[in-house]
Amino acid sequence: MPAPAAPTGLTATPGNVKASLAWVASAGATGYSVYENLTCSQVASLYATCSVLPTDFATCADLLWQITPVVTGVTAVNYIVTGLTNNTLYYFTVEATNGSGSSPRATAASVTPVLQVPIAPTIGTATRGNV
Repeated sequence: MPAPAAPTGLTATPGNVKASLAWVASAGATGYSVYENLTCSQVASLYATCSVLPTDFATCADLLWQITPVVTGVTAVNYIVTGLTNNTLYYFTVEATNGSGSSPRATAASVTPVLQVPIAPTIGTATRGNV
């Protein structure tokens, strides 16, 4: 059996300090791994102890993706990432896996978690009338 194709249709829906991810199943996949995109400053801190730092992160796009997935072995076609910071932009991608290997990663989806504030009820207008 060959490695699965990349998952498609990845979407990310914001929640309060979380993101709900969903994608279309890849034929032959037995599991999925979810990856989060790092910011340039996060990558710089990872390399802070190195003697040679990448000087142009725009040309080192692969450095921006976490080497270690957020989660592996997901068997469903959805996953909720928790522990995020509200009002911060995140990018996620997913790769399918099986006994033969891993797929290319899905096209990334972006999401900005937010605190969902309920909308205040609308109060109707009163008119004078006979009592």
